[in-house]
Amino acid sequence: MIKFVEFVGVAIGSIGVVFLLVICGAFFGGVSGWIVGLFFTETILGTLSAVGISGVTMWQLGVTLGFVSGFFKSVKQSD
Repeated sequence: MIKFVEFVGVAIGSIGVVFLLVICGAFFGGVSGWIVGLFFTETILGTLSAVGISGVTMWQLGVTLGFVSGFFKSVKQSD
């Protein structure tokens, strides 16, 4: 029974860490998108408009990309 409780605790903790990393990725993506938008707004949003994506701001694009990339963290495996 104790092993099961430990397993559940580790599982819940792992899910919490993944959730926290994804939220942090979204936050930093939004900040990065805002900073990049200060310099390249017309270029990036113009390119997105050309392919049919309109009505987004740079920070929204950054949050979206940060959120999605939060699920794709690289893992280094040792030999």
